Amino acid sequence: MVVALAHAARAATGRPPTVVVLHSTFAWLPITETWIYGQVAAAGPCVRSVVVAESRVRNDAPTLDRVFVASDDRIRYARDRVLRKTRIRRHLSVLARAHREQRPDVLHSHFAHVGWANAEFARRCMLPHVVSAYGADLTMLPTIEPVWRRRYRELFAGVNVLLCEGPQMAETAVTLGCPPEHVRIHNLGIDLLRIPFRPRQREAGEPLRVLMAGSFREKKGIPYGIEALTLLQKSGIEVELTLVGNVTRNRDEAEWLRIHAALARLGRPPRLLGFMSSSALLEESLRHHVFLSPSVTASDGDAEGGAPVTVIEMAASGMPVVATTHCDIPSVLGEPNRKLLVPERDPQALAGALEALAKSEWCELVSANRALVERNHDLARQSARLEQLYREAVSG
Repeated sequence: MVVALAHAARAATGRPPTVVVLHSTFAWLPITETWIYGQVAAAGPCVRSVVVAESRVRNDAPTLDRVFVASDDRIRYARDRVLRKTRIRRHLSVLARAHREQRPDVLHSHFAHVGWANAEFARRCMLPHVVSAYGADLTMLPTIEPVWRRRYRELFAGVNVLLCEGPQMAETAVTLGCPPEHVRIHNLGIDLLRIPFRPRQREAGEPLRVLMAGSFREKKGIPYGIEALTLLQKSGIEVELTLVGNVTRNRDEAEWLRIHAALARLGRPPRLLGFMSSSALLEESLRHHVFLSPSVTASDGDAEGGAPVTVIEMAASGMPVVATTHCDIPSVLGEPNRKLLVPERDPQALAGALEALAKSEWCELVSANRALVERNHDLARQSARLEQLYREAVSG
């Protein structure tokens, strides 16, 4: 009967029946994870998205029609924490509530550790389970807590699809025990309608205006970028730095001290702007010539996993990118721009790439970047691919 109704609906509307996707994530929604919202909200007219989160970290987070947050019900959330700590149950009770009320067709867990917590629930409810890995979940957790190696093998044994942002992250997943046939590379999509292509140009006599943006964590490599700019100034190229971001965790205070010490050695005072919305950052970027992203693998294993979304967005906007060969950064930039990628933790190499850029023409480079982003990261195209993946998971 249900199948007959679905076919009738498709015949009447000319499009396939709606797929209801239950998205599960840890928090809704950190300012450093707004790319999750893009995947959830831009799913298309034939996908209805419902979100379940453990906590709410911003009252001004982007809104959806239906968001279930466990910590909004303090009594049930406290009981959940006891049950999870005693290992009686791994999933949140709010996940079961959302399942009862919304009747989803697919469970999509964002971050591998969230997927592990949800795996038994998905199996019991016979829900196809899609999991997205984003970086630290696959690189840092197994490094600092080896128990996650066993837990991920449990997850991989039952997951329908593990989505990775690029080939290096996919290789990491396979190394951790995920069967290759369960791994799918799915590039993050960005909304190109709000990112016009405006190739940057540096006029004769202008200082090189450099933009850096990100949370003040070791993996961002910010001190190495600042040291590179200090070396660049010593070579005779005038530099102006704008640094967008801030500390997000108490354990990152040491990184802020390293950043502060590096800034003290920079001849010209930088502009420090704190965190900005994605749209405000794009607007700010228009007054800069180059985006600098010196990412590294942190001492605790923390890594970008794929590539920083800011790298993709800045490249799409017409800004050259100087970065490291960290994780999947090379795969999100055009071939001419890849010549500006250098090894991690090497300020001298970063300075050399910046100097080479300052003395060259950028037209071919930025055009190649835009073409690659349009081909691999267009949000509408990636949303259609994600919908198809959901339908494949439902059909078995």
